[in-house]
Amino acid sequence: MTSFFQLLKSKYCITAKTKWLEEQVEEFESKLKAFKKVKSELLAKIIKNAKLTGPEKEKERTKIGQVESYLTMSVSDLKDAIEWRDKSDTDIDSVKDLSLAPSGKKMAAHKIPSFSTLPGVTCPNKKECFGWCYAMGGHPMAWKAKSSPARAMQARYLGLSERDDWIEMMTKRLEKTRKDVPFRIHVTGDFHSPEYVQKWVKLIKQNPDRQFYAYTKSHQMKGIKDLEKLPNMTVRSSFGGKDDDKIDEKKPHCKVFDTQEDLKKAGYKECKDDDRIAADKKLIKLGIVKHGTRKYETQFKPYTYASVAAEYPVAHLFDQIDAPHHWDEEQEKAHNDLGAHQTLPEWEKYLV
Repeated sequence: MTSFFQLLKSKYCITAKTKWLEEQVEEFESKLKAFKKVKSELLAKIIKNAKLTGPEKEKERTKIGQVESYLTMSVSDLKDAIEWRDKSDTDIDSVKDLSLAPSGKKMAAHKIPSFSTLPGVTCPNKKECFGWCYAMGGHPMAWKAKSSPARAMQARYLGLSERDDWIEMMTKRLEKTRKDVPFRIHVTGDFHSPEYVQKWVKLIKQNPDRQFYAYTKSHQMKGIKDLEKLPNMTVRSSFGGKDDDKIDEKKPHCKVFDTQEDLKKAGYKECKDDDRIAADKKLIKLGIVKHGTRKYETQFKPYTYASVAAEYPVAHLFDQIDAPHHWDEEQEKAHNDLGAHQTLPEWEKYLV
């Protein structure tokens, strides 16, 4: 029987302990402030650059706007996550607020349950991958609109994961999901802190009859080795981050290739239509062909990741996020139907 104290605690007490979210809000607000200081200078240099055509200048200006959108919305999303973290137990409907439903067409095809957090925001080891990330670059449902249900879910899940009762909540929800397919950790997002990693270690240990798997660029983070040791967990290190040189290629890993031909030549198994193979510990070399979000290769060379990082804080991102703001039905269909065999010119025709 529930005691009066337990009822009082569930109604009025905040269960969270971590302040990671507040730290991220502060960091992203600082990045946004720094970006706004140099925004006019970036725009002026684009206008003055004689090497760029009119359409190319417009695309560069669009990228700058997308960076500002990304940083602005990230601050907003993180604040939403804090609200979810701090909700009382009675204000959370685990069925609705933590559905663990398949995320994306490939997951839905095989009804793979999943848990995702905010892309980019929760990816401390991101680097080149940020330029071809399907969650950041191409799909209109990603982060571009405040009303995006996908981003609202990611912020909600992130906030709930920072609560100290999250493992209990997840265990109850996992009981309602399929066990005959593996559970994917992070269709979007990544392991963002050692404390968060340990929560997954505990949760997976409590569910020995279920297989879990995750692609990660946080493979050097404290606690990841504890995840790797679990018999029902596959940690698949993913190339494209800051610590690529530290990936042990004798362990399960994933590389992203420009073309299907490159993937086959390297001797990798392609993960295209069925993501369940990523959970196989015995499959070491898994490959993915770029999703096609990097449709426009900038000619404005000074603003690459390396050269701009110190001089113009976060301005490098506009060279990574390069999809159009709005697509019509034909363009949307082209994106959804994109296959590994499509070439760059086939993508470029949708930019005009």
